[in-house]
Amino acid sequence: MPPLLLRTYLPCEPCRYYCSDHKLPTLMEVAMTAFRRVVYDSIRHDVGDALVALLNAERCGEAVDGIVIKQAKDICTQIADGSTELWVTDVETAMVLATPHFYAERAMEWLATMSVPEYLHHVDAVLAAEMARAHAYLLPESATPLRQAAEMGLLERVQDRVRCAALSCRMLSMPLRGVVRIISRRDAP
Repeated sequence: MPPLLLRTYLPCEPCRYYCSDHKLPTLMEVAMTAFRRVVYDSIRHDVGDALVALLNAERCGEAVDGIVIKQAKDICTQIADGSTELWVTDVETAMVLATPHFYAERAMEWLATMSVPEYLHHVDAVLAAEMARAHAYLLPESATPLRQAAEMGLLERVQDRVRCAALSCRMLSMPLRGVVRIISRRDAP
């Protein structure tokens, strides 16, 4: 290749300053924008669904590589130029929306095989595990909505049965009182 043509393909000093002086995006910014528009936008729903499936598998007790979820979070952040907007809109929202459905099905199964006090102890353990999962994979501000979604799934369909059994027993331990308080809070306007 002749030296003159080679010079047009290699970056030179003035080329680096041209972008910043004229307020143009850098090559990396252009590449990330193009990747986001062409590749990521076409698979964004699949990414959310796949990560929700991983999270549900972990909730069921399967061994899941948490590094995959953290790397997906890092990739979404990098694609969005350091912003967590893509992660929140595509993944965390899908996780929060899928959580009540997952736990509503499980709640009915667990109540069929457990007494109400056993179920309430199990709910305490599940909510603690869900909070640990939220702190491990999600942004800190998303932990509360995830916990509320889990509470809704675990307690919404069964709250009357749980309330009646818990109040009739009158043997509420501290964790069980917390669950009854959550149910009572849900009933308040």
